[in-house]
Amino acid sequence: MVMNKKIIYSILTIGVLAISIGIGTWAYFQDVIISKPNELSTGSVNLWVDYTEATPDGKAIVGGNQITNVIPDKELKNGFVPYHLIKTIQIQNFGTVKGKLYVQLRPNIETLGSGSGIIIKLYDGGLPGIIYNNGVNYAPVTSDPVFVCEIPPGGELIPLNLMYSFSDTNVNQNQYENKELKFDLIFTLKASP
Repeated sequence: MVMNKKIIYSILTIGVLAISIGIGTWAYFQDVIISKPNELSTGSVNLWVDYTEATPDGKAIVGGNQITNVIPDKELKNGFVPYHLIKTIQIQNFGTVKGKLYVQLRPNIETLGSGSGIIIKLYDGGLPGIIYNNGVNYAPVTSDPVFVCEIPPGGELIPLNLMYSFSDTNVNQNQYENKELKFDLIFTLKASP
């Protein structure tokens, strides 16, 4: 009889343990967590550029840029070649989030060829964004646009200086002098993460 009691207690203990494990597992899978309200917010970018015509896909074209009567500049004493201002372009983002400004150059002005010494850049006061350098177009319309700078939201006016330099390469550059170099800039503003 003592043996039967031990067996009954063992079976009873195993049963209680199995029920406890079952209830614990059921409770684990039935647990409820209340999360705080989740929010999803969106923003917009809205590009405004002076000197522009707008395109249906939201790009801004600054047309009629030209470099005329170029004459090579000698290096300055500090080792730099002077840049000449073509125009200052005013840019604004009237959206609600900051945006990344990209540019493309049209037409593809590689026709000057390497050795010309001409560099075209957009300068926002930070690092200069070179878009054309010595016969190489870094921003042709046939490829991805080149990043220029970030534009904050809220309509703050950002001036971009469109500049060029024509350095003396110490080789005959007569074929490049007195040419007219005409090009358009195509700007795109994309929301910044």
